[in-house]
Amino acid sequence: LAMTLPSITDDPDGLHEALRIFVQSLPEDRIHRQYLRIFQWLCARLGRRFWCERSGASLGLVHPLSHFFPDARFIHVFRDGREFAISAKRFAPMRMGMIGSMFKQRFGSAPYLTPTYQAPDDLPPEWRGLVPETFDVDAFQRFELPIAPIGMAWSEMIGVGMTLLEKVPADRVLHVRYESLLDAPHAELQRIVRFMDSGLDDASWLALAASRVRKNPPKWMQLPAEERTQL
Repeated sequence: LAMTLPSITDDPDGLHEALRIFVQSLPEDRIHRQYLRIFQWLCARLGRRFWCERSGASLGLVHPLSHFFPDARFIHVFRDGREFAISAKRFAPMRMGMIGSMFKQRFGSAPYLTPTYQAPDDLPPEWRGLVPETFDVDAFQRFELPIAPIGMAWSEMIGVGMTLLEKVPADRVLHVRYESLLDAPHAELQRIVRFMDSGLDDASWLALAASRVRKNPPKWMQLPAEERTQL
């Protein structure tokens, strides 16, 4: 309801209810086969003939995905790690994950992983707006995250993901550089759809999709010199 259905329908609540009825009618089965049934049902329901699933931070899940979906093709979209770090620093789920890690390192436990979290009595005032019982959105957004650990998290994720992708047959993997997509949107989008299914290569769709791509100049060079060096 928060991310998936609103992008494919103007009535996510109605589709969610219909999906509930369908899922509850399914026989017991392995989870990957249930997902396939759901995706196929969505295609039929919405008049589509092809589905492509996208989840952020799924790079580390290549092994189980390739195991459960042996015919799957993988599109690895990546960008300059320094730009990722700057973007992720503002991204609420990443902020929550990084703040949780900082809590665990400094106070011994993370505040967002258990419904029974108890804040330490000696918690400094600047951290009190970050724990569940006294959570403050403004304090969460103002909290200054160091950028170097975000870059390290990106680097580790890419290292693991590339190792996993190397084990997938090369004809089932497509690497797409974000910066290349900005520079040549039509050519890169055409490369993507042809990799997915040559029948998707539609000139009018490509022209419309390419027109929606906007330039996004690099921001890492604007960082203070010390932060830039650390990153």
